Amino acid sequence: MRNSNRNLNLTCPIYTILRQVRLGVYIADRKTNIYFYKNLSILGEIYYNSHMKMAGLKYIIYARKSSEAEDRQVLSLESQVEELQKLAEREGLEVIDVLTEAKSAKEPGREIFNLMIEKIKKGEANAILCWKIDRLSRNPIDSGTIQWLLQKEIIKEIRTPERIYRPEDNALLWAVETGMANQYIRDLAINTKRGLKKKAEKGFKPGLAPLGYINNKYAPKGEHNYFPDPERFPIIRRVFETLATGNYTPKEVYRMATEEWGLTNRYGKKLSSSKFYTMLRCPDYYGEFEYPKGSGNWYKGNYEPAIDKETWLLVQEILNKKGNHKNRKIIHMFRGLLRCGECGGVLTSYEKIKKNKKGEVFRYVYYECAKKKNYPGICSQKPIREEELER
Repeated sequence: MRNSNRNLNLTCPIYTILRQVRLGVYIADRKTNIYFYKNLSILGEIYYNSHMKMAGLKYIIYARKSSEAEDRQVLSLESQVEELQKLAEREGLEVIDVLTEAKSAKEPGREIFNLMIEKIKKGEANAILCWKIDRLSRNPIDSGTIQWLLQKEIIKEIRTPERIYRPEDNALLWAVETGMANQYIRDLAINTKRGLKKKAEKGFKPGLAPLGYINNKYAPKGEHNYFPDPERFPIIRRVFETLATGNYTPKEVYRMATEEWGLTNRYGKKLSSSKFYTMLRCPDYYGEFEYPKGSGNWYKGNYEPAIDKETWLLVQEILNKKGNHKNRKIIHMFRGLLRCGECGGVLTSYEKIKKNKKGEVFRYVYYECAKKKNYPGICSQKPIREEELER
């Protein structure tokens, strides 16, 4: 077997040579510097790892997994930590802390990640042990922070089960790998938005169903619509129809709904007044929805509406009135209970006060189709007096 000392600094006054002729391993050490040439040697691995430990490498195990689509195929936090601890024990690495985080890395601002960086800057640790490099970062800001600390040798090593990153490594390779992780999350976001838009166009609103509906988890992928909640759906329909009559204030309807009719939130507890008013403002109940919210893009829902649009508009008109909490002295007995025979719109009511030539005051109540009032040209029916309805 050919002997060679080309990898040894034989001019050093103090050096140690370990020679394993059969496997061809040569390792020389001067103080903390290690010069080695090895060929699949178990003895060489043990010697190298022991010197890494002596050189002062202190590792932090960092494990991360988010609940978003980006990490569906990634090991759980417990599995990551278990595998990394086995690696540290096998390689003889000194671990000073174990940090886990259940949060997406697509944006900066992770608390546990920032804690790890602070520990490294304070000198408590100088190496990181993680499952894959994309566990550390999927955004350019955090990737740049790690790369800068690595180049300044504040971080002396980043180790994964697949490879090792050191300060002397090519910075371009690091930039490419972290850039791929960042681009992956960007592509994922674009594809997700595209998929959600297609879902909305089919009438399936993404996200949690409004109160009174239940998400259909068993529908095909991309068609997860919702269906009426048999317990709450009839109550919510009654809430809108009762409020549309104009005979009750929103506060009175809220009291009746929660105390008499049994309306609760999705957890079976009393519905708060703020959630009640939010429910009344939700357009989903008449069968249309805006997605994304505030975008101005409206879609027709592929589900059963609780009310029609006219009833919802009447409720909005009542909510927008100043002092809608005041008590009404006069109740229009047919308001909201009748529908137009021509177009099916709800009949709304109003009063007119007239004086005759003798100065006598007369009060008249008229009923008019809401569709004719809000959408001129749709209905041709004229207002009708309350006395004629009583005949």
